[in-house]
Amino acid sequence: MKNSVPLDEIKAFVDVAEAGSFNGAAARLNVAHSSLSRKVNFLEQWLGERLFQRTPSGVLLTAAGARHLQHFGNALELIRGSIGTASRYGSLRPVQISAVPGVCLALLLPHHTELCESIDGLAIRYNLERRLTDFSDGSELAVRSGGGSWHGAKSALILESWVQPFANRRLATMLGPDPEPARLLDYPLVHLAVETAWRNWFSRRGVNYALRDIDHVIGDVTVSNHAVYHGLGIGLHRRGIDPEPAPDKVRFVGQASMVPDFGYFLVRPLDKPLRPIAQRYARGLMQRLGCTTAEIERFLG
Repeated sequence: MKNSVPLDEIKAFVDVAEAGSFNGAAARLNVAHSSLSRKVNFLEQWLGERLFQRTPSGVLLTAAGARHLQHFGNALELIRGSIGTASRYGSLRPVQISAVPGVCLALLLPHHTELCESIDGLAIRYNLERRLTDFSDGSELAVRSGGGSWHGAKSALILESWVQPFANRRLATMLGPDPEPARLLDYPLVHLAVETAWRNWFSRRGVNYALRDIDHVIGDVTVSNHAVYHGLGIGLHRRGIDPEPAPDKVRFVGQASMVPDFGYFLVRPLDKPLRPIAQRYARGLMQRLGCTTAEIERFLG
């Protein structure tokens, strides 16, 4: 199980990619070539993908390496920015917001730098949880997925839930771009957590579905995506949340559909008033996510 993110190994990978070779990165960082090589090898095993193609003159990024370099490079910049923010506002209590990692990556981190630069004195701490927060972790805000009604909390919709089936290229070629929905049941289906999303997708197309023995329930989005890449079955892509599927590996095999009575919500506890800095953060985040003024005022009121 991947219990922690290997930041040292990620940084080593980015350093080698930017230098174009292990020797170049080792000389620039004044570290041993073997140390960088071990870290990159560990990261490749952790991800389950090759990041570099080794050549006599250095290294070339694989398709997976190029994709991860963009995400990891952006993440390291955010970390550096957060360290800079902490040094400027070290005496201030940061706004704490809880979210599952995938939601944090898709909805929160893209707006981090702009919000910190536009709101004077703002520092943000992300509490990454794979369960619904009860705010006992000190969070003032949270992003939750569900129907939007939780006891003791106030919520505002920030993203509707749209899903679309996808499969690896071999299976997608067999099915075609828009097969009859019932044809998908000839193959195993990959679920991220529970069967609700798939059941809703089929129901909107007049097909009854319940979880079968041949289907796979996988609780991690990275692992579930790789299951689809390697042909274990057909998955459901969550628009706006999941990373865009790699076109060299997968294709969509059906129409997108909105999941009824389900979405992603910004949530705050009713028994704790938001600090002014948390209110400004929530307002700025909701504006950037397309919420109306009336929706923002209802949430903060």
